[in-house]
Amino acid sequence: MSTTPHAATERLILALGYGGLLPFAGLALLMWLVDAELVPFVALALQGYGAAIVSFLGGIHWGWDCVMRPPTPRAIGFIWSGASYRRCWPGWRC
Repeated sequence: MSTTPHAATERLILALGYGGLLPFAGLALLMWLVDAELVPFVALALQGYGAAIVSFLGGIHWGWDCVMRPPTPRAIGFIWSGASYRRCWPGWRC
């Protein structure tokens, strides 16, 4: 295993990525373990965490267009960055 700074960054990225799965898996498991009256609260927490993840996905597009800016800014990139959470919003409101 390499001990270069690049390898350390790759390990950190993997740890953060897999760590982001823990709330999904934990809350999904918790829905099966809690009493019936608590299931809506756990489902709401799972839904909220999913909405937060979707907003981060929109931030990827925003950041990419800020960093890799062509000579003239592309408005479509910034509009697309908000599309993911706008599609998610009706599901969160239920």
